[in-house]
Amino acid sequence: MENELFEIKQLLLTILEENKMLRQKVEELSEKIEKPKSTKKVQNDREQCSGFTSKGTRCKNKCIEGDKCRMHSNQDPEQVVQPKPKKEKKKKIEPPTHTHLPCEEPEVYCELCETHGDIMDPTLPDRQFEIVPGKSWADDDDDNFFETS
Repeated sequence: MENELFEIKQLLLTILEENKMLRQKVEELSEKIEKPKSTKKVQNDREQCSGFTSKGTRCKNKCIEGDKCRMHSNQDPEQVVQPKPKKEKKKKIEPPTHTHLPCEEPEVYCELCETHGDIMDPTLPDRQFEIVPGKSWADDDDDNFFETS
């Protein structure tokens, strides 16, 4: 058993020595190899268009005639883009509200009570309402709305 342990120990020592040798070789080789140079884009000797895009950045196209590309050469130099006027925001229609507390008589004219009626009024079901001639919601042709084909 001691003999086997001795052999394993010798084997480990030889492996460690080989490992050190290999590391030294790798370091030497890595020093010899030149590091790769960073590749930069080679700029061509072409003229860049002097026009601007709608974003406001410089046009990157090649000049064809003079100092403009095909797209910007057709553009009128006098034409100036005028900014569009800002649209005014639409005012929100405020929903009608009561001008009084529930179950109280309105002291001031309450438009909601006049148009829709006061729901807290116990005499409301007994009142007479005026029927205005014209198209009503009941005349809509949506009788077949819930039927499926």
